[in-house]
Amino acid sequence: MKYVQIHELMSFPASNVNRDDLNRPKTVTIGEGTRLRISSQSLKRAWRTSDIMNGAFPEMGIRTKELSKHIENALVRGLTLQDEIAGRTEATRTSVDKKTAKKYAELIDGEFRKKKSSEKDDGEEEEQAEKKEKKETKGKKSDKKQLLHYSPAELARADEAMAAVAEGKEPKLDGLYAREPFPADIAMFGRFVANNTAQSCEAAVQVAHAYTVHKAVIEDDFFTAVDDLSSRDEAGAGHMDESSFGAGLFYIYICVDFELLAANMGSEEDAMKALRCLIEAASTVTPTGKQNSFASRSYASYILVETGDRQPRSLSPAFLKPVRGDDLLGNAVEALRTTERNIDASYGKCYDRSYEIYAQEGTGSIDGLMKILG
Repeated sequence: MKYVQIHELMSFPASNVNRDDLNRPKTVTIGEGTRLRISSQSLKRAWRTSDIMNGAFPEMGIRTKELSKHIENALVRGLTLQDEIAGRTEATRTSVDKKTAKKYAELIDGEFRKKKSSEKDDGEEEEQAEKKEKKETKGKKSDKKQLLHYSPAELARADEAMAAVAEGKEPKLDGLYAREPFPADIAMFGRFVANNTAQSCEAAVQVAHAYTVHKAVIEDDFFTAVDDLSSRDEAGAGHMDESSFGAGLFYIYICVDFELLAANMGSEEDAMKALRCLIEAASTVTPTGKQNSFASRSYASYILVETGDRQPRSLSPAFLKPVRGDDLLGNAVEALRTTERNIDASYGKCYDRSYEIYAQEGTGSIDGLMKILG
């Protein structure tokens, strides 16, 4: 099989799992109606950091722009990079003075960020551009570092360089990037290295922004909190604030290029394991925004999985016209099924096998779904 398509309907009660810059639920306008939205970035982070994914793949990548700080701290405290990241404090190496640690921390992390010279020139133009940028930003605080996603193998290479520094040797800095199979999270969701695109990884999993299948509104909750130690004679609240939220039934669409996933991970066996974990996580794990306030934990009420070799297609046209009525889930499921049948009638099926889980009616199961994947 080349492609795996996952269609889900997931109901959220009053919630605000993914906020905009004003702390209000994100939205999107479809047709004449405003829908609530959950960004694909928010969904992917929830899935890749879930216990489901990390339990199956203990060695996952780390995304950060502060690796140099952790390298410096580890060198000063005599720790391995892995111990520093994990928060362990027992020294296992000779500590390095702060000045030396800072120097090599910048060199090691800088190797990952170093711009690759073009094969068509000798790199003089790039060198001049870098000198100009340094001159222009000298004395200015800059936060232009790219957020990089490091693989465990790359972090291990960085730690080898750190071990050399701790022993008073000059570290080997060439070849820190790893072009071997990627860990599950990078293999699925990809990474982009601006200064060295050869080290980028094309994502094998595409995730659409989720949105409500019906029109939705953002509501505001004015709330107060009582000061437990305030004077009995003192009337009023100790705190007042306002919180925004929304509720709705969301359509989630995921497309997996299984062949690319297998290539990124190095084996079909690992790719199938990652695919199974992804489906389970996408069905049961949600973003954690405002969970303490709303407890908006949800499982998918409906799942449709299709596998095949033809060009994939979303079933989002089912919801161009907002779903109405007092049975939103039932009407949304019928809209999906109708759209699928009509597209198949016009273009032919793009899948060889499909499987449905309709939790509201108790039909289908995760175990049954996993079996059709092979």
